[in-house]
Amino acid sequence: MPRARDTYHRPLVTARDRRPTSRLASYAVAGVSLLVATIVLISNLGTPAPSPAATASVAPRPPVEILEAGTIDDLPITLRPYPYFTPTPEPVPTEIDGTYMLILTLEDLGGANNALPFPCRRCLPYARDPGVLTLIFFDGAYFVDHQMSGFHGIGSYEVEGNRLTLFNDPNCSRIRGTYTWQLDGASLSLKAVDDSCAYQGERAIDLATDVWTRIPVCRREVQHLWPGILGC
Repeated sequence: MPRARDTYHRPLVTARDRRPTSRLASYAVAGVSLLVATIVLISNLGTPAPSPAATASVAPRPPVEILEAGTIDDLPITLRPYPYFTPTPEPVPTEIDGTYMLILTLEDLGGANNALPFPCRRCLPYARDPGVLTLIFFDGAYFVDHQMSGFHGIGSYEVEGNRLTLFNDPNCSRIRGTYTWQLDGASLSLKAVDDSCAYQGERAIDLATDVWTRIPVCRREVQHLWPGILGC
């Protein structure tokens, strides 16, 4: 009797036996997806763009426009003294005409607590400040500028010999202040004779305490000069 061929049995694969293979496939798919996402993210980022602050160049400051006037008529009407109670004088040249400068330090005025300007709605005119002060006599009009506080004084003047008279000042429109003056080279000294402007003689203290120095504004470049370069 012929021998029966041995029957070949395929191993039976159960659901439990499939679990390890399924898990490996899931892990592989997740790993590939993560890798693709990382590559896409890096390619989208590319090279970081420089920040605007790093590449922006500093723009040059525009040139400061300085008013220039050869005569009093060249000034805007708002920069000419107003004839409150006395007509403005004729623009005749005088020996005192010119631009003068005075530089005060904190120590000159008693330290920072006393010298620095403070906020005020109605500031005391001619209060002395540290820094650059200028005084201009031009065609019968005078101009005072305190660069730190921004105070501006304006009025009319007349010269008779060594006597100087100030009037038409909006801070004390009814007061005429009288001084004697002396010009020694470029140094101008004023001495108050009678001037109560504005409240307790602040104008006299401001103008007559220190010696002013005439500066050659026509031959030099002086910025921030108020109201401008006059008489050149």
